[in-house]
Amino acid sequence: MESSTPLPVPLRPGDYHAVAERFGYRYRRIVSAPQACEANDDCVLSAGLLDIDEVQPGLVITRSDVVQIHDVNAEAEMMPGLMVGVVLAGRSEGWLDGSGLVSVQSGQALAMRIDRPLTFNGNTPLPGMRQRMFFVFARPEWLAIHDLHDRPPPNMQAGASLKQWMPSLRLGSLVEEAMRADRADPLKRLRQEAVALELLAEAIRQFTPALTRDSGLRPHEHMRMQRVRERLMAAPEADYTLASLARDAGVSTSVLKDHFQRAFGQSVFECLRHLRLDRARQGLLDEGWTVAQAAYHAGYRHPTNFATAFRRRFGAAPNTIRR
Repeated sequence: MESSTPLPVPLRPGDYHAVAERFGYRYRRIVSAPQACEANDDCVLSAGLLDIDEVQPGLVITRSDVVQIHDVNAEAEMMPGLMVGVVLAGRSEGWLDGSGLVSVQSGQALAMRIDRPLTFNGNTPLPGMRQRMFFVFARPEWLAIHDLHDRPPPNMQAGASLKQWMPSLRLGSLVEEAMRADRADPLKRLRQEAVALELLAEAIRQFTPALTRDSGLRPHEHMRMQRVRERLMAAPEADYTLASLARDAGVSTSVLKDHFQRAFGQSVFECLRHLRLDRARQGLLDEGWTVAQAAYHAGYRHPTNFATAFRRRFGAAPNTIRR
């Protein structure tokens, strides 16, 4: 199925209020710059795709692929439930009562188990930046029906439990497919339901060490590999050697190679290659990089090799997605 390109539909405060009320939170205020926009419901805040669908009773998904037009600060009341999502481009950040700063970068996933109404103050990316996100919200009644009302366990003191991680390659591909789904596709809802369930399952595994990938690793061994991957995620452009990564993880290079493969189903440098390609894609989409610049940042000396690897990972040539 060919991907569809979201039409640049102008999005106003009322559009965001309508989605929020169905998705698990309620805006108390949306403030935009310039000041002329603050009290104007006709002010266009962003443009692109913003849609929502209830794929099961109590299970709601939303897709967002927008370009910001104004700086926006919003205050919302988050309702009880489990919210899980992946940021594919741009970033999402704000302040959640009882938990502090929540900042999710491109390529990362976030899960929030909220036990009681909480206030969230968020800021949008800078004007002109593209933001692509796929989120699912499971209401308390859906969690109860599926015997998940205590997974992940809520933080009774803070009112919320949060987890961030790098989604599996399989989940990332499924989310990308769901983001590109054509509205006219008769199987769209079934596809999105499958992705929502996969996303929830992976989120719950993050909160429950016993449910992580059946790698045969002990919890502390898995955590060591998780820290290695988080280091790669934090600076994919840096130069790494197996020896330095193993030394920092407190293991031998042979143990690092074996445990990383068992934990994530890919080698250390395969993971790094994917991270660099993800960063290159973000640069092409959001930062005006040329294909040559993207190839350089991804560590490829020859643009042809970069284009081949890029097409294999994303299903499109780099020059076709550059904005």
